Amino acid sequence: MQRKEWRTFKYIRRGIEVQVQMVFKPSKTYTKRNTNNLYFRITTLFMYFVIVIAVFCCLIPFAVGLLCYRNLSEASRIIFYSICWSVFSEVVSIYLAKVYHKNLLWLSIYQLLNFMIYLWFFYSTQKSYRNTIYLYFVVSSSCITYWFVERMFIFGWNELGYFQIIISLIITAFAIKLLLQELSIHQQTTTYTPLFYFALAMLIHQIMLGFIYTINLFLEDTSVQLKHAIWLINSVGFVVFYVLIAFGFYKSKILKQPRSY
Repeated sequence: MQRKEWRTFKYIRRGIEVQVQMVFKPSKTYTKRNTNNLYFRITTLFMYFVIVIAVFCCLIPFAVGLLCYRNLSEASRIIFYSICWSVFSEVVSIYLAKVYHKNLLWLSIYQLLNFMIYLWFFYSTQKSYRNTIYLYFVVSSSCITYWFVERMFIFGWNELGYFQIIISLIITAFAIKLLLQELSIHQQTTTYTPLFYFALAMLIHQIMLGFIYTINLFLEDTSVQLKHAIWLINSVGFVVFYVLIAFGFYKSKILKQPRSY
C-alpha cells in the first residue's frame, strides 16, 4: 500500500515538473551555466515548493465546501461547482502533462467552461434586475463564438491565445460591480456575505491571470528569471484565491444564510 501511494506521489510530481518545463523551456546555455549554481538550486526548489502548494490548494475550498454544502446559497453552490471543476481539471492536466507532455488543449477547454460557470454565478446574483438575462446571453454567446474562431483559425488547439485575457477583463468587470454592490449594502457593518469574498477572490485572481497571460503572449523572449517570478506570482494568486473561496464557504455556515440570492 505504501509503495502504491509513493508511486502515485511520484506520478503527480512528475506531471507538475513537466508542466513547469513546458512553461519555462530554458535554453541549454542557461541550463548548463546555472544548474550548478547554489542560488539557482535554492530558487528552483522554492519555486517548485510554491507550485506544489498552489496545485493542491484547490482541495482546501473543496473540503470546506463539502462540509458546509447544506448551508450554501444558490450562488455559493455555483462557486462550489467551479471548485469541483477546477479539482477535476487539475487532475486531468497533470495526467496529460505526464503522459503526452501536452495539456494546452485541455487548459483551453477548462477556461471556456469555467468562464461559463462564472457567468452563471454572476447571473444568479443579478437576475432580479431587468434585462439581465439578455446581457449574459450576449456575453456568453460572443465569447463561445470567439473561442471557436480562435481555436480553429488563429492559434490552433495547442497554443495559448487571447481568450484568457478577454475573459479576465470581463470577469474583473463583473467582480468589481458585485464587490461595489456588496460594499454599498453592508457599508454600515463590518460583516460581509460570502458574495463579498467570492468577488474579491475573483478580482485578485483574474487581474493576475490577465497580467501573466499578457506577459507570456507579448513578451515571449522574456528572461527565465522573470518567467520564474511570473510563475511564482501566479501560484501565490491561486493560493489567495482558494483561501478566500474557502473562507466564503465558511462564512455561509457561520451566517446560515437563506438559499436565495
